[in-house]
Amino acid sequence: MYRTIVLLYLFVSLLSASWVQDFDNSVYKQINSRWQCGFSDAYFPVVSRIGGGEIYIATDAGFFFFGNEKMKNSAKLSTVGLALTMLTTQGLKYAVGRQRPENSNSSRWDSSFPSGHTAAAFTMAYIYGSQYPKSRIPLYAFAVSVGLARIYLGEHYPTDVIAGAAIGTIGGIVVMKNKKFVLSIGL
Repeated sequence: MYRTIVLLYLFVSLLSASWVQDFDNSVYKQINSRWQCGFSDAYFPVVSRIGGGEIYIATDAGFFFFGNEKMKNSAKLSTVGLALTMLTTQGLKYAVGRQRPENSNSSRWDSSFPSGHTAAAFTMAYIYGSQYPKSRIPLYAFAVSVGLARIYLGEHYPTDVIAGAAIGTIGGIVVMKNKKFVLSIGL
């Protein structure tokens, strides 16, 4: 856990390096400008909307209230994973306070770094992918699509999305490594 905190600190420190900002700007412009077409204009807003927290909460609630035992356990694990990931993400958003690419008036709580949508998508992909291994590829394809959508729509820089993916994956790993404990707390 200590190593994870140190690595996140180093990653956040790198954000201030000019070459990182150059990388961010270059990749951001490629995705945000050069990918523009009818398909992208229709696909990415939908993916971004689905990638918001409401859909994940609804999925977990549906699995919990209407699913079999494995689905209920998956929903419990996912809910804890999302809570852990979102607490981490929101804390970093406030601490870092990076402005969004297309919105310089965002508050510290709604800042760009890291991408909460991407973090949540990767948490869900890791946990549900661990519970249902045959679903891993589509889950991760969706999680990557969420990250790309956030860049395409001007909400995040690439490093925001990379950090969100890392945080979401780490959140999923932490929950699954502690699966027995999480399931024993009686949610």
